[in-house]
Amino acid sequence: MAAKGKLSERHLFMAGLCLCALGIILSFYSLAHHHAAKESLDTGFACNIGSTFSCDRVARSPLSEDLLGHPAGLYGLGYFFAVTVLLLLGLRSPSHRAIALGSYGFMILTGVGVSAYMAFLSVYFLNTICLTCAGLYSICFLQLILGGVYFKPLKKEWTIPHLQKGAIIATSVVAMIFLIYQPFKPKPSQYLENLKAIEAKSGDPLLQETLEPQKTLNVLATETDLGPNYHKGADDAVVVITEFIDFECPHCNDFNNLITEVMAAYPEKIKVIFRNFPMDQTCNERIQRSLHESACKGAVMARCLGERGKFWEFNDYVQGIFFKFGDQTQTYIDFAEKNGLTKEEITACQQERKHLAKIKEDIELGFALGVKGTPGIFIGGQRFKPEALSPSNFKKVVETLLAKDPPQ
Repeated sequence: MAAKGKLSERHLFMAGLCLCALGIILSFYSLAHHHAAKESLDTGFACNIGSTFSCDRVARSPLSEDLLGHPAGLYGLGYFFAVTVLLLLGLRSPSHRAIALGSYGFMILTGVGVSAYMAFLSVYFLNTICLTCAGLYSICFLQLILGGVYFKPLKKEWTIPHLQKGAIIATSVVAMIFLIYQPFKPKPSQYLENLKAIEAKSGDPLLQETLEPQKTLNVLATETDLGPNYHKGADDAVVVITEFIDFECPHCNDFNNLITEVMAAYPEKIKVIFRNFPMDQTCNERIQRSLHESACKGAVMARCLGERGKFWEFNDYVQGIFFKFGDQTQTYIDFAEKNGLTKEEITACQQERKHLAKIKEDIELGFALGVKGTPGIFIGGQRFKPEALSPSNFKKVVETLLAKDPPQ
Protein backbone atom coordinates (compact mmCIF):
# COMPACT_ATOMS: atom_id res chain seq x y z
CA MET A 1 0.00 0.00 0.00
CA ALA A 2 2.88 2.36 0.78
CA ALA A 3 4.41 1.68 -2.64
CA LYS A 4 1.06 2.35 -4.28
CA GLY A 5 0.77 5.63 -2.37
CA LYS A 6 4.21 6.75 -3.50
CA LEU A 7 3.38 5.82 -7.11
CA SER A 8 0.18 7.85 -6.86
CA GLU A 9 2.11 10.86 -5.56
CA ARG A 10 4.64 10.47 -8.37
CA HIS A 11 1.80 10.59 -10.91
CA LEU A 12 0.52 13.74 -9.23
CA PHE A 13 3.94 15.41 -9.40
CA MET A 14 4.48 14.42 -13.07
CA ALA A 15 1.02 15.60 -14.14
CA GLY A 16 1.52 18.86 -12.25
CA LEU A 17 4.89 19.41 -13.93
CA CYS A 18 3.34 18.90 -17.38
CA LEU A 19 0.70 21.54 -16.63
CA CYS A 20 3.38 23.91 -15.32
CA ALA A 21 5.41 23.47 -18.52
CA LEU A 22 2.39 24.56 -20.55
CA GLY A 23 1.85 27.48 -18.14
CA ILE A 24 5.46 28.63 -18.51
CA ILE A 25 5.24 28.52 -22.32
CA LEU A 26 2.01 30.55 -22.36
CA SER A 27 3.42 33.01 -19.79
CA PHE A 28 6.47 33.63 -22.00
CA TYR A 29 4.11 34.16 -24.96
CA SER A 30 2.07 36.61 -22.87
CA LEU A 31 5.22 38.54 -21.95
CA ALA A 32 6.36 38.69 -25.58
CA HIS A 33 2.94 39.99 -26.60
CA HIS A 34 2.93 42.59 -23.83
CA HIS A 35 6.29 43.92 -25.03
CA ALA A 36 4.99 44.06 -28.61
CA ALA A 37 1.88 45.93 -27.44
CA LYS A 38 4.18 48.55 -25.93
CA GLU A 39 5.66 49.15 -29.39
CA SER A 40 2.54 49.06 -31.54
CA LEU A 41 -1.22 49.39 -31.15
CA ASP A 42 -1.70 46.48 -33.58
CA THR A 43 0.70 43.64 -32.75
CA GLY A 44 -0.50 41.06 -35.28
CA PHE A 45 -0.26 38.27 -32.67
CA ALA A 46 -2.38 35.18 -33.27
CA CYS A 47 -4.34 35.75 -30.05
CA ASN A 48 -6.27 38.63 -31.71
CA ILE A 49 -9.48 37.42 -33.36
CA GLY A 50 -11.84 40.38 -33.73
CA SER A 51 -12.97 42.60 -30.90
CA THR A 52 -14.35 39.83 -28.67
CA PHE A 53 -11.03 37.96 -28.52
CA SER A 54 -8.33 40.61 -28.43
CA CYS A 55 -5.07 40.28 -26.52
CA ASP A 56 -4.08 43.75 -27.78
CA ARG A 57 -7.05 45.40 -26.05
CA VAL A 58 -6.32 43.62 -22.79
CA ALA A 59 -2.59 44.44 -22.99
CA ARG A 60 -3.36 48.14 -23.51
CA SER A 61 -5.66 48.27 -20.48
CA PRO A 62 -4.55 49.17 -16.94
CA LEU A 63 -5.50 45.64 -15.86
CA SER A 64 -2.48 44.22 -17.70
CA GLU A 65 0.11 45.72 -15.32
CA ASP A 66 0.65 46.40 -11.65
CA LEU A 67 1.44 49.88 -10.35
CA LEU A 68 5.17 49.35 -11.02
CA GLY A 69 4.65 48.35 -14.64
CA HIS A 70 5.06 44.58 -14.19
CA PRO A 71 2.82 42.74 -16.68
CA ALA A 72 0.36 40.08 -15.61
CA GLY A 73 2.30 37.53 -17.66
CA LEU A 74 5.27 37.98 -15.33
CA TYR A 75 3.14 36.94 -12.38
CA GLY A 76 2.05 33.88 -14.35
CA LEU A 77 5.67 33.04 -15.08
CA GLY A 78 6.63 33.42 -11.41
CA TYR A 79 3.67 31.32 -10.30
CA PHE A 80 4.34 28.38 -12.62
CA PHE A 81 8.09 28.42 -11.97
CA ALA A 82 7.42 28.42 -8.23
CA VAL A 83 5.06 25.44 -8.53
CA THR A 84 7.59 23.68 -10.77
CA VAL A 85 10.35 24.06 -8.18
CA LEU A 86 8.09 22.76 -5.40
CA LEU A 87 7.03 19.73 -7.44
CA LEU A 88 10.60 18.93 -8.51
CA LEU A 89 11.73 19.09 -4.89
CA GLY A 90 8.89 16.77 -3.88
CA LEU A 91 9.71 14.38 -6.72
CA ARG A 92 13.47 14.25 -6.14
CA SER A 93 13.83 14.78 -2.38
CA PRO A 94 11.91 12.63 0.14
CA SER A 95 12.52 15.27 2.81
CA HIS A 96 10.61 17.83 0.73
CA ARG A 97 7.75 15.51 -0.32
CA ALA A 98 5.36 16.61 2.45
CA ILE A 99 6.18 20.30 1.91
CA ALA A 100 5.52 19.96 -1.82
CA LEU A 101 2.21 18.16 -1.31
CA GLY A 102 0.90 20.63 1.26
CA SER A 103 2.04 23.69 -0.65
CA TYR A 104 0.78 22.46 -4.02
CA GLY A 105 -2.78 22.29 -2.71
CA PHE A 106 -2.52 25.90 -1.55
CA MET A 107 -0.92 27.02 -4.85
CA ILE A 108 -3.73 25.36 -6.79
CA LEU A 109 -6.38 27.32 -4.88
CA THR A 110 -4.38 30.54 -5.27
CA GLY A 111 -4.08 30.06 -9.03
CA VAL A 112 -7.79 29.32 -9.43
CA GLY A 113 -8.80 32.31 -7.30
CA VAL A 114 -6.61 34.76 -9.18
CA SER A 115 -7.70 33.31 -12.54
CA ALA A 116 -11.38 33.67 -11.71
CA TYR A 117 -10.84 37.26 -10.55
CA MET A 118 -8.84 38.27 -13.65
CA ALA A 119 -11.33 36.58 -15.97
CA PHE A 120 -14.18 38.49 -14.31
CA LEU A 121 -12.36 41.82 -14.72
CA SER A 122 -11.59 41.11 -18.37
CA VAL A 123 -15.14 40.14 -19.32
CA TYR A 124 -17.02 42.63 -17.13
CA PHE A 125 -14.84 45.73 -17.48
CA LEU A 126 -13.07 45.22 -20.82
CA ASN A 127 -15.83 43.27 -22.57
CA THR A 128 -13.21 41.18 -24.30
CA ILE A 129 -11.24 37.97 -23.80
CA CYS A 130 -7.47 37.47 -24.04
CA LEU A 131 -6.98 33.99 -25.48
CA THR A 132 -3.50 33.66 -23.98
CA CYS A 133 -4.88 34.61 -20.57
CA ALA A 134 -7.78 32.18 -21.04
CA GLY A 135 -5.24 29.44 -21.70
CA LEU A 136 -3.43 30.25 -18.45
CA TYR A 137 -6.72 30.30 -16.54
CA SER A 138 -7.62 26.90 -18.04
CA ILE A 139 -4.33 25.41 -16.84
CA CYS A 140 -5.10 26.63 -13.32
CA PHE A 141 -8.53 25.00 -13.44
CA LEU A 142 -7.00 21.76 -14.76
CA GLN A 143 -4.74 21.85 -11.72
CA LEU A 144 -7.88 22.11 -9.57
CA ILE A 145 -9.23 18.95 -11.20
CA LEU A 146 -5.88 17.26 -10.62
CA GLY A 147 -6.00 18.35 -6.99
CA GLY A 148 -9.47 16.86 -6.66
CA VAL A 149 -8.28 13.50 -8.00
CA TYR A 150 -5.37 13.47 -5.53
CA PHE A 151 -7.22 15.19 -2.70
CA LYS A 152 -6.28 12.80 0.11
CA PRO A 153 -2.45 13.09 -0.10
CA LEU A 154 -2.74 16.86 -0.54
CA LYS A 155 -5.07 17.29 2.43
CA LYS A 156 -2.95 15.04 4.64
CA GLU A 157 0.11 17.31 4.30
CA TRP A 158 -1.73 20.63 4.43
CA THR A 159 -0.28 21.85 7.72
CA ILE A 160 0.95 25.26 8.86
CA PRO A 161 4.66 24.25 9.01
CA HIS A 162 4.52 22.78 5.50
CA LEU A 163 2.72 25.83 4.14
CA GLN A 164 5.23 28.17 5.75
CA LYS A 165 8.23 26.36 4.29
CA GLY A 166 6.54 26.11 0.91
CA ALA A 167 5.73 29.83 0.99
CA ILE A 168 9.40 30.65 1.58
CA ILE A 169 10.46 28.53 -1.41
CA ALA A 170 7.73 29.92 -3.69
CA THR A 171 8.38 33.53 -2.67
CA SER A 172 12.10 33.11 -3.31
CA VAL A 173 11.47 31.74 -6.80
CA VAL A 174 9.01 34.53 -7.69
CA ALA A 175 11.41 37.19 -6.36
CA MET A 176 14.20 35.73 -8.50
CA ILE A 177 11.99 35.79 -11.61
CA PHE A 178 11.12 39.44 -10.99
CA LEU A 179 14.80 40.36 -10.48
CA ILE A 180 15.83 38.61 -13.69
CA TYR A 181 13.07 40.43 -15.58
CA GLN A 182 14.05 43.97 -14.55
CA PRO A 183 16.55 44.61 -17.40
CA PHE A 184 13.89 43.53 -19.90
CA LYS A 185 11.04 45.80 -18.70
CA PRO A 186 9.48 47.65 -21.67
CA LYS A 187 10.96 51.08 -22.22
CA PRO A 188 9.35 53.98 -24.10
CA SER A 189 8.89 52.85 -27.68
CA GLN A 190 11.91 53.70 -29.81
CA TYR A 191 9.67 53.35 -32.85
CA LEU A 192 7.36 56.12 -31.66
CA GLU A 193 10.32 58.29 -30.69
CA ASN A 194 11.79 57.87 -34.18
CA LEU A 195 8.44 58.72 -35.72
CA LYS A 196 8.27 61.94 -33.71
CA ALA A 197 11.81 62.86 -34.81
CA ILE A 198 10.99 62.31 -38.49
CA GLU A 199 7.84 64.42 -38.30
CA ALA A 200 9.71 67.16 -36.44
CA LYS A 201 12.07 67.46 -39.43
CA SER A 202 9.70 67.12 -42.34
CA GLY A 203 6.10 67.41 -41.12
CA ASP A 204 3.69 70.30 -41.35
CA PRO A 205 4.13 72.55 -38.26
CA LEU A 206 0.37 72.88 -37.72
CA LEU A 207 -0.15 69.12 -37.86
CA GLN A 208 2.76 68.57 -35.48
CA GLU A 209 1.22 70.96 -32.97
CA THR A 210 -2.29 69.56 -33.14
CA LEU A 211 -2.11 65.83 -33.99
CA GLU A 212 -0.31 63.10 -32.09
CA PRO A 213 2.20 61.29 -34.34
CA GLN A 214 1.14 57.69 -33.85
CA LYS A 215 -1.73 56.33 -35.89
CA THR A 216 -4.19 53.57 -35.14
CA LEU A 217 -6.35 51.89 -37.75
CA ASN A 218 -8.89 50.82 -35.10
CA VAL A 219 -10.63 54.19 -35.13
CA LEU A 220 -11.09 54.04 -38.91
CA ALA A 221 -13.18 50.86 -38.83
CA THR A 222 -16.83 51.28 -39.79
CA GLU A 223 -17.87 47.99 -38.20
CA THR A 224 -16.72 45.57 -35.50
CA ASP A 225 -17.89 42.13 -34.41
CA LEU A 226 -20.33 43.84 -32.02
CA GLY A 227 -22.03 46.01 -34.63
CA PRO A 228 -21.66 49.00 -36.95
CA ASN A 229 -19.84 52.21 -36.15
CA TYR A 230 -22.32 54.68 -37.60
CA HIS A 231 -20.72 56.86 -40.24
CA LYS A 232 -21.57 59.31 -42.98
CA GLY A 233 -19.79 60.99 -45.86
CA ALA A 234 -17.73 59.84 -48.83
CA ASP A 235 -16.47 56.25 -48.89
CA ASP A 236 -13.23 57.38 -50.53
CA ALA A 237 -12.85 60.44 -48.30
CA VAL A 238 -9.57 62.32 -48.11
CA VAL A 239 -10.18 63.24 -44.46
CA VAL A 240 -11.70 60.69 -42.06
CA ILE A 241 -12.86 62.11 -38.73
CA THR A 242 -13.58 59.78 -35.81
CA GLU A 243 -15.41 61.32 -32.88
CA PHE A 244 -15.81 59.86 -29.39
CA ILE A 245 -18.99 61.52 -28.19
CA ASP A 246 -21.26 61.96 -25.18
CA PHE A 247 -24.75 63.05 -26.28
CA GLU A 248 -25.11 65.31 -23.23
CA CYS A 249 -21.75 67.04 -23.66
CA PRO A 250 -22.06 70.76 -24.59
CA HIS A 251 -18.65 70.81 -26.30
CA CYS A 252 -19.69 67.81 -28.39
CA ASN A 253 -22.63 69.90 -29.58
CA ASP A 254 -20.23 72.64 -30.69
CA PHE A 255 -18.10 70.19 -32.67
CA ASN A 256 -21.14 68.48 -34.15
CA ASN A 257 -22.11 71.84 -35.66
CA LEU A 258 -18.54 72.36 -36.84
CA ILE A 259 -18.33 68.93 -38.45
CA THR A 260 -21.69 69.52 -40.16
CA GLU A 261 -20.28 72.79 -41.51
CA VAL A 262 -17.08 71.29 -42.97
CA MET A 263 -19.00 68.33 -44.42
CA ALA A 264 -21.35 70.73 -46.18
CA ALA A 265 -18.33 72.57 -47.61
CA TYR A 266 -16.51 69.41 -48.75
CA PRO A 267 -19.17 66.70 -49.18
CA GLU A 268 -17.03 64.53 -51.48
CA LYS A 269 -13.90 64.58 -49.35
CA ILE A 270 -14.89 63.99 -45.70
CA LYS A 271 -16.20 61.01 -43.76
CA VAL A 272 -17.26 61.03 -40.10
CA ILE A 273 -17.27 57.91 -37.89
CA PHE A 274 -19.12 57.95 -34.57
CA ARG A 275 -17.89 56.17 -31.42
CA ASN A 276 -19.46 56.28 -27.94
CA PHE A 277 -17.82 57.71 -24.83
CA PRO A 278 -20.64 58.63 -22.41
CA MET A 279 -19.37 60.36 -19.27
CA ASP A 280 -21.74 58.31 -17.15
CA GLN A 281 -20.55 55.62 -14.73
CA THR A 282 -23.63 53.52 -15.46
CA CYS A 283 -21.76 52.09 -18.46
CA ASN A 284 -18.40 53.84 -18.30
CA GLU A 285 -16.42 52.60 -15.32
CA ARG A 286 -13.31 54.35 -16.64
CA ILE A 287 -14.33 57.76 -15.31
CA GLN A 288 -14.01 58.80 -11.68
CA ARG A 289 -17.48 60.34 -11.45
CA SER A 290 -20.55 60.73 -13.61
CA LEU A 291 -20.83 64.07 -15.36
CA HIS A 292 -24.03 63.33 -17.27
CA GLU A 293 -26.73 61.37 -15.53
CA SER A 294 -28.41 59.68 -18.49
CA ALA A 295 -25.68 59.67 -21.15
CA CYS A 296 -25.54 55.86 -21.23
CA LYS A 297 -29.29 55.70 -21.86
CA GLY A 298 -28.83 58.17 -24.70
CA ALA A 299 -26.08 56.03 -26.22
CA VAL A 300 -28.32 52.94 -26.07
CA MET A 301 -31.27 54.81 -27.57
CA ALA A 302 -29.06 56.02 -30.42
CA ARG A 303 -28.25 52.44 -31.35
CA CYS A 304 -31.90 51.42 -31.05
CA LEU A 305 -32.80 54.14 -33.53
CA GLY A 306 -29.74 53.31 -35.63
CA GLU A 307 -31.22 49.88 -36.33
CA ARG A 308 -34.15 51.73 -37.91
CA GLY A 309 -31.98 54.10 -39.96
CA LYS A 310 -32.48 57.05 -37.60
CA PHE A 311 -29.09 57.30 -35.90
CA TRP A 312 -27.95 60.59 -37.41
CA GLU A 313 -31.37 62.16 -36.96
CA PHE A 314 -31.15 61.31 -33.26
CA ASN A 315 -27.55 62.57 -33.10
CA ASP A 316 -28.39 65.91 -34.67
CA TYR A 317 -31.54 66.33 -32.58
CA VAL A 318 -30.07 65.69 -29.13
CA GLN A 319 -26.91 67.66 -29.92
CA GLY A 320 -28.94 70.50 -31.32
CA ILE A 321 -30.95 71.20 -28.17
CA PHE A 322 -29.82 72.83 -24.95
CA PHE A 323 -29.72 70.24 -22.19
CA LYS A 324 -30.52 71.06 -18.63
CA PHE A 325 -28.80 69.21 -15.82
CA GLY A 326 -30.46 66.00 -14.71
CA ASP A 327 -32.00 62.90 -16.23
CA GLN A 328 -32.77 63.33 -19.94
CA THR A 329 -34.30 59.88 -20.45
CA GLN A 330 -37.73 61.26 -21.30
CA THR A 331 -36.22 63.45 -24.02
CA TYR A 332 -34.79 60.34 -25.68
CA ILE A 333 -38.05 58.41 -25.33
CA ASP A 334 -40.10 61.28 -26.78
CA PHE A 335 -37.87 61.44 -29.86
CA ALA A 336 -38.03 57.66 -30.33
CA GLU A 337 -41.82 57.64 -30.12
CA LYS A 338 -42.07 60.50 -32.61
CA ASN A 339 -39.99 58.38 -34.97
CA GLY A 340 -42.23 55.35 -34.86
CA LEU A 341 -41.12 53.29 -31.88
CA THR A 342 -43.72 52.03 -29.43
CA LYS A 343 -43.16 51.99 -25.67
CA GLU A 344 -42.83 48.20 -25.82
CA GLU A 345 -40.20 48.39 -28.59
CA ILE A 346 -38.25 51.02 -26.68
CA THR A 347 -38.25 48.95 -23.49
CA ALA A 348 -37.23 45.78 -25.35
CA CYS A 349 -34.42 47.54 -27.19
CA GLN A 350 -33.06 49.18 -24.05
CA GLN A 351 -32.78 45.76 -22.44
CA GLU A 352 -30.77 44.21 -25.29
CA ARG A 353 -27.25 43.48 -24.06
CA LYS A 354 -25.69 43.86 -27.52
CA HIS A 355 -26.11 47.65 -27.47
CA LEU A 356 -24.40 48.04 -24.10
CA ALA A 357 -21.63 45.67 -25.20
CA LYS A 358 -20.93 47.82 -28.28
CA ILE A 359 -20.91 51.01 -26.22
CA LYS A 360 -18.45 49.49 -23.75
CA GLU A 361 -16.26 48.36 -26.65
CA ASP A 362 -16.06 51.97 -27.86
CA ILE A 363 -15.29 53.17 -24.34
CA GLU A 364 -12.43 50.70 -23.94
CA LEU A 365 -10.96 51.62 -27.31
CA GLY A 366 -11.18 55.31 -26.47
CA PHE A 367 -9.63 54.78 -23.06
CA ALA A 368 -6.79 52.70 -24.53
CA LEU A 369 -6.06 55.52 -26.99
CA GLY A 370 -5.99 58.20 -24.32
CA VAL A 371 -9.55 59.55 -24.46
CA LYS A 372 -10.50 60.81 -21.01
CA GLY A 373 -13.16 63.38 -21.88
CA THR A 374 -15.37 64.45 -24.75
CA PRO A 375 -15.22 65.18 -27.53
CA GLY A 376 -12.30 62.91 -28.41
CA ILE A 377 -11.36 63.63 -31.99
CA PHE A 378 -9.17 61.57 -34.34
CA ILE A 379 -8.32 62.65 -37.88
CA GLY A 380 -7.00 59.99 -40.22
CA GLY A 381 -6.30 57.75 -37.24
CA GLN A 382 -4.28 60.40 -35.39
CA ARG A 383 -5.59 61.76 -32.13
CA PHE A 384 -6.22 65.49 -31.97
CA LYS A 385 -4.26 66.68 -28.94
CA PRO A 386 -6.82 67.74 -26.29
CA GLU A 387 -4.86 70.87 -25.40
CA ALA A 388 -4.87 71.94 -29.07
CA LEU A 389 -8.50 71.05 -29.81
CA SER A 390 -10.40 74.23 -30.66
CA PRO A 391 -12.86 75.10 -33.43
CA SER A 392 -10.28 77.24 -35.24
CA ASN A 393 -7.53 74.61 -35.05
CA PHE A 394 -9.94 71.90 -36.14
CA LYS A 395 -10.93 73.81 -39.27
CA LYS A 396 -7.30 74.65 -40.05
CA VAL A 397 -6.22 71.00 -39.77
CA VAL A 398 -9.05 69.80 -42.01
CA GLU A 399 -8.28 72.48 -44.61
CA THR A 400 -4.54 71.71 -44.44
CA LEU A 401 -5.15 68.01 -45.06
CA LEU A 402 -7.57 68.74 -47.88
CA ALA A 403 -4.99 71.05 -49.47
CA LYS A 404 -2.51 68.17 -49.52
CA ASP A 405 -4.93 66.13 -51.64
CA PRO A 406 -3.71 66.17 -55.28
CA PRO A 407 -6.23 67.51 -57.81
CA GLN A 408 -8.18 64.87 -59.70
